[in-house]
Amino acid sequence: MNVDSVMFQGIFKIHSHNVRVLQWVSREIKRFHELKAEYEAARKRCPRNLEPDLLFEFLVWMEARIADAERRMPQELRFAASAKTAQGAVESGHVINMANQLRLVLHDSRVSGARQRILQQAAATEFRRCPYCGLLWTKKEGCEGDTYCGSDPTASHWHEASLKPNYAAMATFTFRVDESSGSVEIKRTAESVLEAKRSFQGVGKGFGCGMTVNFRRMAPASFVAQGFFVIPEVVQ
Repeated sequence: MNVDSVMFQGIFKIHSHNVRVLQWVSREIKRFHELKAEYEAARKRCPRNLEPDLLFEFLVWMEARIADAERRMPQELRFAASAKTAQGAVESGHVINMANQLRLVLHDSRVSGARQRILQQAAATEFRRCPYCGLLWTKKEGCEGDTYCGSDPTASHWHEASLKPNYAAMATFTFRVDESSGSVEIKRTAESVLEAKRSFQGVGKGFGCGMTVNFRRMAPASFVAQGFFVIPEVVQ
């Protein structure tokens, strides 16, 4: 086959583009491994009764980081605006593949095993803790899909700044990434932050933080509190 200058340019451009994609994904995977190692170190220092909260809140935060990577990848690599074109379809595939690889790092055998053990040990309890504000909920009936913590999802914008790729103030722990060193600080969340989340006065009515939750992905409560709420209807 004869390769003219135009064809060569096209082949070189595709190859260069794929190399940049691989480098970008490799960097994100490496970062996920580093954050996971930081979590493992924190878990060893964590009081045993708080380990379930640390695990479930870490998983929620890392899922937020995956969503952020899905947003950044097309922008930073200048992907096609539309997935309807052939090139756009290929690039959409790159984003999906990247997210799947990050989830493989996140949900390895050790993390998945720990999560399953916690759920098995708490199989008798009907209570789950919101990972964002810590309120206890129970689900009497309904589907297994997403719903809201509280009855007014419009409240979630009130504190959406508390969940970012480099900063997440969760119900029990706060995760903060030092942008200069890349290290992660994991510490207990201040009670004042939680009180502000749990009651969104001026934004809606009732209790809850308004963030999207899923009963299956919420940490089981280690004790039965006297005050709890019935989880709302599933989000359609």
